[in-house]
Amino acid sequence: MSVDYSKRANWLSLPESDRDVDTFYLYPSSYVSPKGENKPFADIRDENMVRIAGTCLDIQGSAFSGSTNVYAPLYRQVDPFMGFRFIEENKQDLVDEVILTDAIDSFDFYIKNFNKGKPFILAGHSQGTTLLMKVLATYLKDKKELLNKMVAAYMIGYGVTEEYMKENKHLRFAKGETDTGVLISWNTEKPELEESTPIVKEKSLCINPLNWRRDATYAPVNMNLGSLIKGKIVRPGIADAKINVKKGTLECSTVKPEDYRQVFDIFPVGCYHSMDYGFYYENIRVNAAKRIEAFKKKL
Repeated sequence: MSVDYSKRANWLSLPESDRDVDTFYLYPSSYVSPKGENKPFADIRDENMVRIAGTCLDIQGSAFSGSTNVYAPLYRQVDPFMGFRFIEENKQDLVDEVILTDAIDSFDFYIKNFNKGKPFILAGHSQGTTLLMKVLATYLKDKKELLNKMVAAYMIGYGVTEEYMKENKHLRFAKGETDTGVLISWNTEKPELEESTPIVKEKSLCINPLNWRRDATYAPVNMNLGSLIKGKIVRPGIADAKINVKKGTLECSTVKPEDYRQVFDIFPVGCYHSMDYGFYYENIRVNAAKRIEAFKKKL
């Protein structure tokens, strides 16, 4: 059964449209099957998922709220442990049938009912990013006029690979601080992390959120405008950044790995997945405003 996105209850954020640019945001993994139950997919109003998704909106989606109207639908997530198992067993179609349907249906409803021709940003993290990547590869593939209204797509917390970009020639990866219509991505970890993580893919592309470069140029912590730590902005921020060009990851050397252990044990110590936004929060906020300004200058 499809989700009725005409109902206010099926939206995490449905704002008053008082700005001339929107953000469409999909939250990261916020659902785990109840203990003792084999329930891979969440109900659309699962209490724990909605609560955690709301927190994610506060600490991630809020980076765009100063410049845009932030729209965020609820969607029926897959338990990440089961989801990765489905992918390993070549059952991706089972996952797509539910959560990808919700992502496309909600974005389609947003475009037809709320967007009203405005420029927009796409923003996601982790599971939300995987879905937006598929929205970009399918729904937006043959909609050039609509794609031309995309200021940028912040595809953070999952590997945007060279293969993905080659398969989707209508898309471009960011080269700098103010290019528009581009994809932006990184996955943060400690330097020389040896353990593998399920979100870093071979030949992933990465841009540094402190200096907005694609090479290994180091960005010291004094370039960090502010980190969001436990709900509070710390200025200057606490995280430096350098791209590991070989792995396609973003390395941070100025925090202690044991201080940022991940909730899900599928991520090793030294993977800073949950802090992809938080470490670089103010730089993301400022960058979104700069890209919007650059986009408007082209109109």
